[in-house]
Amino acid sequence: MAFVQVPSPEKIGILLNPLAGSNQKICDRLIEALSKVGRIKQVTTPSEVESALWELANGGKSWLIVSGGDGTVKMVLTTLFSKGPYPFLPYLCLLPGGTTNLNSHDVGIKKGQIEAVKRLRTLQKKGFGKNICLRKRNIIKVSNHQAFDYGMFLGGGLVAQGVSFFKKRYGKSRKGTTNGLIFTILKFVWSFWRASFSPQRIKLDIDGNRSLDGLVSVFLVSSLESFWGGLQPFWAQGPGALKMSVFFNRPKRLVFLLPYVLFGRFHPAMNLENGYFSCRFFQATLKTDKELALDGELIESKDQPFVIENAGEVIFWTW
Repeated sequence: MAFVQVPSPEKIGILLNPLAGSNQKICDRLIEALSKVGRIKQVTTPSEVESALWELANGGKSWLIVSGGDGTVKMVLTTLFSKGPYPFLPYLCLLPGGTTNLNSHDVGIKKGQIEAVKRLRTLQKKGFGKNICLRKRNIIKVSNHQAFDYGMFLGGGLVAQGVSFFKKRYGKSRKGTTNGLIFTILKFVWSFWRASFSPQRIKLDIDGNRSLDGLVSVFLVSSLESFWGGLQPFWAQGPGALKMSVFFNRPKRLVFLLPYVLFGRFHPAMNLENGYFSCRFFQATLKTDKELALDGELIESKDQPFVIENAGEVIFWTW
């Protein structure tokens, strides 16, 4: 973690998704506040994100603010890494404009977008002092055939099934998405507890020296350091840039081990024999016939294995 001086409005570019979950209710007020701290580009699709990033890069906007959900962040990261509008990666600030905002909770502003933007404008007016905090995070690259996606949280099994359910039931609705998210989480937690779901078949090769094969209930990969409420379901230590946890179908002693699992505290009973696996890794190949969810967006297997690896580091800024 490091601290630097606040950038001026001339250096800041802003990507605002007006259709993101929580942005819809405050869009006009948010635009008014953001217009005072940098140049705004409204984006809703990957092509609009790409066009906006090229324009901001050519305008010398090397400090970016992204106001949207995890899906918007995924579009920005994918464009930055795969299209290369910047010769060097810009600094990213994440505002919680979506429904889940998992990425923002870890490396961005946790809540109160308008109030946070007003604080930033106050800092810009002062123009001195090291008020900006910088944090580094690795980015997950997921390759499948000729498709490339980038993000910070990857899930399979119940995670992908939950995302699919939410999008089919609430994706076209612009109201009640928060209640829909809560209902979806409770529904699939209950399914996991009762084992009343269809497990996902996976075959994993990890860093060329470890293999896993079987039916899983949950598959997770992350570069984030914290989730909501301090949750961190990864307990392995090691040199790898990315974290992985796998929960096989019907893991044993779940009631007893759940607190350890949720907060990343190792217990000797959390082993393969009982249906638990966690590691840190650099590259993994995953074969599965079902979808995965990257930053809340579904990606299909296309009958080809997924290659999951570290794409490199991005510097995030907050205040």
